[in-house]
Parts: sequence; C-alpha cells; structure tokens
Amino acid sequence: MNYYHTQYLIDMIRYGSETISHLQINVPDQFVVPEVREHLYVPGSGLAQVSLFRDVVTPGFFKLYMNCEDIFRKPYGAGEMNMFNFAYNLLSLRFMKTNQQLPQETLITALQYLNVGLQRQLSYMNIDGSFRMFQDDEDSTSIWLSAFVANTLHEARFGEWKHDIYIPINLIDKIVVWLCSKQNETGAWYPDNQIFDRKFASVKAGSGALFGDPVPLTAYVLIALYKIETDVSGATRYTSLTLPFPTTRLS
Repeated sequence: MNYYHTQYLIDMIRYGSETISHLQINVPDQFVVPEVREHLYVPGSGLAQVSLFRDVVTPGFFKLYMNCEDIFRKPYGAGEMNMFNFAYNLLSLRFMKTNQQLPQETLITALQYLNVGLQRQLSYMNIDGSFRMFQDDEDSTSIWLSAFVANTLHEARFGEWKHDIYIPINLIDKIVVWLCSKQNETGAWYPDNQIFDRKFASVKAGSGALFGDPVPLTAYVLIALYKIETDVSGATRYTSLTLPFPTTRLS
C-alpha cells in the first residue's frame, strides 16, 4: 500500500473560519486500458484521511517516540530512517522547548528514547567510521548516510541536552576522517552505493538510466563538514578544497 500526502495551512489568526474547497493529491500513475500493463494501484481503491494539527512545524508527541511510520507512513528499519527518527525527535524537543510547550515528563521520556535510538544507530556503523544503510550488509558503506549521522550527532552533542545524550567527540571525528578519505582530487564525493534517493541522481543521456550525481552529494557533505569543522581538526582543509567543485558544475 502506498501513501501520498498533501499539506494545507489553515490560518486561524487572520481568518475566523476557512472553507477548503478541495485537496489535490498527486498519485504518480494514470488509468490505463486493462491488460495493457500492470497497474501500480487498483483503480477506485484510493482512500483519503484528514489529520489536523495545531502547529505548522510539528504535530508534537502524540506517541512517546515518533518515527517515519507515524509521520510519513514509511518503513523505518534502515540506518537512514533510524537517524531520521533521532533527528526528528531531537528537533521537535528543541522547538517545543523554545515555545514553552514541552512538559517535563515528555522531555524525560523522549531523552530516554533518543539514547536508545543512538545505540541502535551505532549498530549500523562500520569499524572504519562509515555507516551502512542496512545492518546485515556489512561490506557496504554510504557517504550520504555517514554525513547525515555526523551532522545530526553534532547537533545533539552541542545542544542543551548534551549531558543527557552522551556523544563523544572522537565518534564524530572518526566519521569525519572517513568522509574526508573518500574525497577525490577534484574535491568531490562520488556515490559509493546504489541510489536510494532520486534527488541525488541524474539520468544518463541516451540510456534513461539513473546514476549517482556527485554534485548534490558533494554539496550535502560540504554542508555537514562546514557545520562541524570548528570541532573536528582538519575538516576546514577539506571544505576549502570542495567549494570550487559544485560551483563550476552548476555554472
């Protein structure tokens, strides 16, 4: 079963009431003549569900620990999804704390789950400091996931709950050292795994096949290293080498 969602902002500050005429939900398939090809969905089987939240940023904690399935109806067994769960809960805590909407009991419970999520994420870590997408695929690495983990752990380590979530600096340093070792002489990072996200891929001319595009991946790693370069020795040199690459490729 596939789920697609469309968000709609209802402004109750400027308007006392608002009528929603329709919601357009784009489903990536069209009705075709039967038996011409297989359908991606059964025509007429679509169902809609409406959920209302009182905040434009986050629905808050309607569960003790939010995950991809609760938010997007997506599976969460891989390393990317587990790190997303960690980051989403961390940022939701920060937002609710800033807006004075965070009960103490919610904070305590969420921090406990964040520590569990951190330990689960470390089960995706390889000896060299890289991270793999799946636990049983011990020979694979993912530059994108490793940069995502380094960036997120940096955010957690230097936040206001740094004493509640123990993240040693040498852990982040080990990830960054591995990332820097994968940079080539042009300053770019090339995908080292199959493409899971089309935003990091391009279509090869003539064949129509997807291939890993180094520009978005390099930009993502560059942003991650730029955020943590003041805390990890040697990262500045690699970010300086990287800067010209995406600029020349996009110009």
